[in-house]
Amino acid sequence: MRDHAMRGYRYAPWVYDELCALCRGLFPGLDFLFTSTAEDVGGVDVVAVINHYAKLAIRARFDRPDWAPDIDVTFRETEPAMIDAATYAPLALFVWFHGFRVQAARLIDVYHMAARIAPALRARPIHRFGDCAFVTVRIGELHDARALLRSSDGRAWITDAYDGDARLTRIVCPGRQAALRL
Repeated sequence: MRDHAMRGYRYAPWVYDELCALCRGLFPGLDFLFTSTAEDVGGVDVVAVINHYAKLAIRARFDRPDWAPDIDVTFRETEPAMIDAATYAPLALFVWFHGFRVQAARLIDVYHMAARIAPALRARPIHRFGDCAFVTVRIGELHDARALLRSSDGRAWITDAYDGDARLTRIVCPGRQAALRL
């Protein structure tokens, strides 16, 4: 078993190192900071701020089957209400680790997804696994909704949605769309 368990709302240091490396490739040239633990207990695994502006919710999964990143993403039972209230981060990064390295990652435009998937997150069945309660969104649904902005194999990023780069730029650098190409 890898030492990745959250202790006091924190991952092991190596997890943060891997997330930073992954995000440097996703947001080149932009500031990327993890929020403090006090700011980061609002129901997601990790929260970061990109470019001093845009919040990024990060959920990490460890040693899942190789096909797991191609199936679905999960939101905690409390998160659909946060999304409905527009208090959730506009971007969500789901990361799958194998051993000590990132195996896959998906960047989601949260509010684009919420506006286009059916049934809505709040109307989806709640699944329970131990103490966790969550709702799922299939990767195919994210594609159909054009909410999947980028995907990574842990080494390189590709843009999934035709307008994914433009939307990502509007989210992390409002007012600078023409000046910045991510």
